[in-house]
Amino acid sequence: MHALSAETTVGAVARVGGLNAQELNQGIQHLADIGAARRRGRLYVLEPRPVGLYLAERQWKAWTPTRWGEVLAGDLSPEYRVSAARQLGLLNTTEVSRRVVKRICRLGGPLDNPEQVSDSAYAEMLAALVEVDARCVVDLLGRTLSGIDDLKEIRGEARRNLVWTLEKAAFPEDTFESAACLLLRLAVAENEEYANNPTGVLGALFPLILGSTAADSGRRLKFLQKVADSNDPQQRMVVVDALTEGIKTEHFQRMAGPEAHGLRPSLDSWRPTTRAEATDYLEQCARLLAAFATVDDEAGASARYELAEGFRSFLSCDLIGIDVIEAIALRVLDDRGHWPEAIRALESHLEFDDCAAAQSERVKELIDRLQPQDLALRTLDLVSQFPGQYRRDTGMDDDAREDLLREDIRRLAGELLGQPDVLRSVLPALCSRLRSQAWWLGECIASQAGAALDVLEMVKNGYVNAPEGDRNDDLLTGYLYGLRERDPEAVDRFKQEAARSVQFARTLPHVCRSRGVTADDIRLVLQALEARLLPPDRLEAWMIRGCLEGVPASDLATLFDRILEHSAEGFFTAIGLLNSHCAGDKLAKFLPQVRRVAEKVTEWERPAFREIAGWHFETLMRGVLKRGSDDPDAQAVAASLANGFVTSLGSRTARMLERLLPTLLADFAGITLPFIGAAILSANSNVRLLEFAMRGQVGSGLERTPVMARVPEETLIAWCKAHPDSAPAFAAATLPVLAAAEDGTARPVLHPRMARVIDEFGGCEGVLESVGRNMTTFTWVGSPSSRMKLYRAPLESLRSHEKAVVSRWAEAQLRYIDESSEQWQSWVEEQEARMDG
Repeated sequence: MHALSAETTVGAVARVGGLNAQELNQGIQHLADIGAARRRGRLYVLEPRPVGLYLAERQWKAWTPTRWGEVLAGDLSPEYRVSAARQLGLLNTTEVSRRVVKRICRLGGPLDNPEQVSDSAYAEMLAALVEVDARCVVDLLGRTLSGIDDLKEIRGEARRNLVWTLEKAAFPEDTFESAACLLLRLAVAENEEYANNPTGVLGALFPLILGSTAADSGRRLKFLQKVADSNDPQQRMVVVDALTEGIKTEHFQRMAGPEAHGLRPSLDSWRPTTRAEATDYLEQCARLLAAFATVDDEAGASARYELAEGFRSFLSCDLIGIDVIEAIALRVLDDRGHWPEAIRALESHLEFDDCAAAQSERVKELIDRLQPQDLALRTLDLVSQFPGQYRRDTGMDDDAREDLLREDIRRLAGELLGQPDVLRSVLPALCSRLRSQAWWLGECIASQAGAALDVLEMVKNGYVNAPEGDRNDDLLTGYLYGLRERDPEAVDRFKQEAARSVQFARTLPHVCRSRGVTADDIRLVLQALEARLLPPDRLEAWMIRGCLEGVPASDLATLFDRILEHSAEGFFTAIGLLNSHCAGDKLAKFLPQVRRVAEKVTEWERPAFREIAGWHFETLMRGVLKRGSDDPDAQAVAASLANGFVTSLGSRTARMLERLLPTLLADFAGITLPFIGAAILSANSNVRLLEFAMRGQVGSGLERTPVMARVPEETLIAWCKAHPDSAPAFAAATLPVLAAAEDGTARPVLHPRMARVIDEFGGCEGVLESVGRNMTTFTWVGSPSSRMKLYRAPLESLRSHEKAVVSRWAEAQLRYIDESSEQWQSWVEEQEARMDG
């Protein structure tokens, strides 16, 4: 903390009185306000502060309007112009500050220029000047932003400061609407993902409690009604987000800051003073949201979901009665014909929330009225249900509700078969998006269809007519599963067709699984894979244990061989299939494929989203390595894995292989250490990555066993002796420094491996430096002094070491521990004093 005395400040002001630009810079620097100085990581306090503010006010009065423009919009550095603006913010109770802001922000003034809006210093100045006169700054921004064609071009710190300026301007009642309109314009041109982006800041103005504005409910609702009447999709979404905040009844919070305007008293956000006022605000926001919910667009979908969730909260807090909820729900229902989100929310209310018996009956009646009557709508609703969520208002347990859902779908299948035109019209929708019960509906239709083959063609046409990027195979594959007993030849004909079809090839693995995968199915799948009609990840449908039980090992081996060479997706899908079907005794039949996986794992980068593939790979490799270090296949796999690890350092593949290092070095050190050791000794940029990997997870306890400590001791020492220039230093950097004493106490001692390395190689270049670096590599919270003190006793034992270089090093380390402990203790005491102060 730097304190400027009153005398120093007076001297600074005297210097500012001149016309020299350099002197102006110096003066403004000394009068920099507290907020700007804190942003630079320093805190300047003008002591006594009233004297500093008085002198600053006097200087602003002494300057002419021309000088105001030079200071705030002239050639001075951006840092000083921002500091001067922040100083005015502190003087916002004075007449001169308001005169300066009106002058600077006037129409045609030096800041009235759209080209400056993208300048972060310009925007930061406005964030300070808005605390003096919010109306002038908002009017200025209204003019300048109107001169910019694409507001998305305003990015980075400039945009952040503009949002902060408008957030402050929206707090006072008289500038609320103007600032909110500008925030809306920025939100429609959104290019940020921060929570406090323009969309988030605008939404924060409208909660019932702790909204970021002093504007009352009338002003808020007037603004929302004004901007809700728009055909712009982005604006509709922004307004829906704001209305969603307006119907919240719990979990209110607000970030402090926009209510503070210089030295004036902080503003208070509006809150209802009566229950009736709160109810009216919530109801008006809900009705506005209902108008959005009747439209079939993205904003409408969001409004339907959020308003349905709002019903539940309204009923729980008893602020809005069931009569109003019914009126809003039926209005949306009249326009939409169906509102499944409202049904789910009301059912959840009955199941999980406390409610009076009379209200419960009214809610059940409303749920019944919301149930769709049209057969097509009922179909889409029922097929989209999850068993545990179906008809929560019945009071049944999950199993009973699932049985009820399945029975209702069976009856629905009969209705659809009785109205084939309805079935035909709804099939494309049933074959798209997530429909959790589509497979079961398909099976039920197949089991009840009279002309099963005619219906199959209808289902196939519906599947083809579904949006290509949104197709769901469940209805078609469920239908074919239901057909398997009635007409197995028809299922076989479909598989033959699918293997050559662009549309149906992706369904082939599921259809084959319905009757049990055969050798013929393997050949069809390979045909589709070679023709690039079938994405290899679709074969994940065969990872269910027992699915490939009836396929001869030779055919499975052919399948694995082909998809291992197909692509990255094919490679990692093959690993999953191998791990799922080749465990235990079966593994011996597929060792050539497993060895190929280990050899080629670095050729394909694991897709970032395929985390499960890493688990399959690790499990499969461990299955082979368990065969022991005498097994030739295990030896070959260990060598491939070690080589793959060092050649792929820094990639996702290396991180996947790293989990196998403890086993590779503990049980196969003679095979794997040469590969890893050669990389260590190469002295390239990857050595640090190797060091991290061989040290393992950094912790603060004595119980961890780094990867390097798993290498058999004699093997490790022999490697160090063979390469004394580099190997001992690497071992010293990665072995654990401490271990718990063998007498059962918690007393720390030198780890036996580390002690031996120091004894035998302490005089080698870099060894002791590596030990010192290793000692300070750990995690901690607060002061690390307690951790450092653990080394004292082990280091004391080295003071009498036979190697003088080790003894001197131990002495130096002990002094370092003492000095650093004192420094950290002082730091802790300083932090505690600051917190107490």
